[in-house]
Amino acid sequence: MKYAIYCPSCAKAGISRKLMEVDSEARGVIFPYCKGCHQNVKICLEGSDRPDRKAGIY
Repeated sequence: MKYAIYCPSCAKAGISRKLMEVDSEARGVIFPYCKGCHQNVKICLEGSDRPDRKAGIY
């Protein structure tokens, strides 16, 4: 399953600016560039559908 990642800074202003799509198993830290804010935004991904995540090992 894919999830859409939106810019949190633009969301605070009421603008839903889509940055990218990620898989549900993706995890880690990404820094996509937002064309509205003109900056890189830090997004922490946690693969919630992973079995090791449900077991508390991640």
